[in-house]
Amino acid sequence: MATDCSSIGCSITGLPGHAIENVTLSNIHLGLDGGGVGEDASRQIPEKPGSYPESTMFGRLPAYGFFCRHVKGLRFHNLQIETSDADHRHAIVFDDVDETVLDDLDAPFASGAAGMIRCTNSRNIFIRNCQPPDGTELFLDLQGPQTDNILLMSNDLSRVEEVAHLAPEVPKSALVLQANLSISSDKAIPSKSPVPTGTFVLDADFPGGNIIVDRIEGDSSGPINATHSRGGSIGTFGSAVLAAVRSNSSSPAIIPSELRGRL
Repeated sequence: MATDCSSIGCSITGLPGHAIENVTLSNIHLGLDGGGVGEDASRQIPEKPGSYPESTMFGRLPAYGFFCRHVKGLRFHNLQIETSDADHRHAIVFDDVDETVLDDLDAPFASGAAGMIRCTNSRNIFIRNCQPPDGTELFLDLQGPQTDNILLMSNDLSRVEEVAHLAPEVPKSALVLQANLSISSDKAIPSKSPVPTGTFVLDADFPGGNIIVDRIEGDSSGPINATHSRGGSIGTFGSAVLAAVRSNSSSPAIIPSELRGRL
């Protein structure tokens, strides 16, 4: 655990064509000053190839946690960040980053702040096991035409107002969502509460086809029974069925056929 780490933020930065490779950081707990403002989040950071590498060389970074640029093979596991003062920058920025895993990020979000994680022209980013706090307005901000294959999987996004924002130049296919908990009510479903009525969609774009159901019965501790729209049960499901998006529409629920009989 490191405390009093200033307001600059941490950086892992290579150079164009000379990426830093194969870095793993595990069980990190940082206590930072915070205090960054919205303008800092969009600040352009120069490359400075001729400068001696030191922590202060770029000034205040666009991320209060980690600013990562020109990196390949980066792994974060169990990363906890705290700030003394509210900070309106990103928690993490990936810029020209490839083959990265972000596993279990615990970071604050200030009202009106930039997205918690920003990916700019980055590829093959796997984000999992994150639980953004109440009040998180935007979890993931995707920018740059080279951004591709950004996978969100097994995250609890139930407290997030907007899961992801894709800039116009980012192809829609760049973002893949699988088995994330995301419900439009302001709280996640309690483990012993009945399943609320309404429409549920579990990864509706999951490849392999979907099964339409009219009714889901049970509670979130499982098992859950799903009834086919033509009548008759299509089987029971574990609590992973509740990794769903609650819709205000009147359309029936959709469950991927891959989930039948194995959750």
